[in-house]
Amino acid sequence: MTEQKGTRGGARPGAGRPRIAGDTPTKQVQFRLTAEQTEVFRALSTQVKAGLIPLDEVRNLLRK
Repeated sequence: MTEQKGTRGGARPGAGRPRIAGDTPTKQVQFRLTAEQTEVFRALSTQVKAGLIPLDEVRNLLRK
């Protein structure tokens, strides 16, 4: 018989979430916004998606 370490049946090889790899790994981030902040975020994201505002400008605004 094989020994088991505290888990029922043992951990399966390859189980679990895969590691984030690559040059630009992405993660999901969750945060709460007020109603006013939500309106501003939606307006900015709509304008960036439409190509009216370059993304670099928005990043510079957020860093200030």
